[in-house]
Amino acid sequence: QREDIKRLIASISKIEAKGATFILSYADSKDLTMNLDPSWNILKIFVRRHIAGFAAHRETVGEVLISNNKLI
Repeated sequence: QREDIKRLIASISKIEAKGATFILSYADSKDLTMNLDPSWNILKIFVRRHIAGFAAHRETVGEVLISNNKLI
């Protein structure tokens, strides 16, 4: 998973290098947030996942919004 995160960060860095803005929604992970460009904006939120077939197994989890543009 760490290699995937490294590739993800490299990809959004390339987007920014081209002068484009981005917003990324991703599961909250220290491996991700600790390796981001400090100039990027991060907003931590909680979302309820509705993937499970039974309501009792659905849970609220942390997610981060990351952007090189202002968030809220």
